[in-house]
Amino acid sequence: MSMKAERGLPMQKNEDSGEDTVFHRKKKFLKRYQRILKKIERLDEKIGEIEGQLTSVQSQRITDMPRGGQPVSAAELISDRDETRIRKAALLEQAKEIRMEIYMALDTLEDYREVEVLELFFIYCMDLEEISDKMGYTIRHTIRFYSSAIRNLDEDVTNVSVKCQ
Repeated sequence: MSMKAERGLPMQKNEDSGEDTVFHRKKKFLKRYQRILKKIERLDEKIGEIEGQLTSVQSQRITDMPRGGQPVSAAELISDRDETRIRKAALLEQAKEIRMEIYMALDTLEDYREVEVLELFFIYCMDLEEISDKMGYTIRHTIRFYSSAIRNLDEDVTNVSVKCQ
């Protein structure tokens, strides 16, 4: 079973047709926010790891276990943490801009149900099953809203920043 089928996403019939490439380009535009959120999450984890290392450097434990590798200084860890925080802040700014671009694209849709499905899927990272439960629709109905919403997105709006990512 393909990844699309597992997530409940519609399978595209002919990957070479012009409509499918436009469909995939629009999806790529919408997925940018999810990708940047994953990067931010990874940096958060890295900051947590550095904080843990900083704590262990500051409170040395004496054990009879052999040690390997070069000891890391607190100054190096603080520098790494600060650099990671700066990277995270830059990604947060970029995420805000991308989210606004996505909302502007969603505002071109006429059907509020399509807007809600795409917002929940691409901004709030819910899967289609969760969305159908939240909205009170069947999964099949939700998939229809998802597919038609992406097809109905204004192509001019979604072309703006796809090349940047």
